[in-house]
Amino acid sequence: MSLLKFTTVATIALLAAGCATDHGKSAAESAPDAFVTYACENSQSFSARFSSETATVRIRTMDGSAELFKGERGLYRDEAGQWILTLGAQDSTSLVHKGKATHTKCAVKG
Repeated sequence: MSLLKFTTVATIALLAAGCATDHGKSAAESAPDAFVTYACENSQSFSARFSSETATVRIRTMDGSAELFKGERGLYRDEAGQWILTLGAQDSTSLVHKGKATHTKCAVKG
C-alpha cells in the first residue's frame, strides 16, 4: 500500500472513531435520574444527575448545587451563568464555576 493510501485510510479511521466517540452518551446521560459521582484531578469531585424528563443536569459540589440547562455547543449552564458543565466520555468531563475551571479531567468514580 502506498504512503498516500495508508495516510488516507488512517485519517478516515481516526475521523470515524472520533465521530463515534463524540456522539456517545456520558455516564450521567447513560444513567438517567440517578446521581453519578465524578472524580477529578487535584482530588476534586462532584455529583451529577441527568433528568430524562426535563433533559437538565443537577449538580452537587462542595461549592453548592445547581440545575443546568443544555445550551450552545452542548454545554450545560445554570440561569445565573455561574456554572458550566461539559459532559464527556472517560476523563473529559469538566465543570466551571464563576469563570474558573474548578473540576477538570473528571471521570466516573468507582
